[in-house]
Amino acid sequence: MIGKTTRIALAAALAAGLTMAASTLSASAATRPGVGQGEEVVITYYNNAQHSTVVGQYEFGCTVSSWGESTSYESASEYAC
Repeated sequence: MIGKTTRIALAAALAAGLTMAASTLSASAATRPGVGQGEEVVITYYNNAQHSTVVGQYEFGCTVSSWGESTSYESASEYAC
């Protein structure tokens, strides 16, 4: 059986982790370009800061599709549908 102090510590750690995850997602979403009517946005993910190798892509607007993995090394492009 887990003691009261351990339960409180676990709850605090979980709350801190959720807060950090939410702030990371919010910051990431804030940097995404807006999508207007008739526009498509393609975010391409790379393996490093030099954009040597494409490792994934996320497309949204007119269609939604994705493949591969997302990384912090990315570029975004907008296209007309």
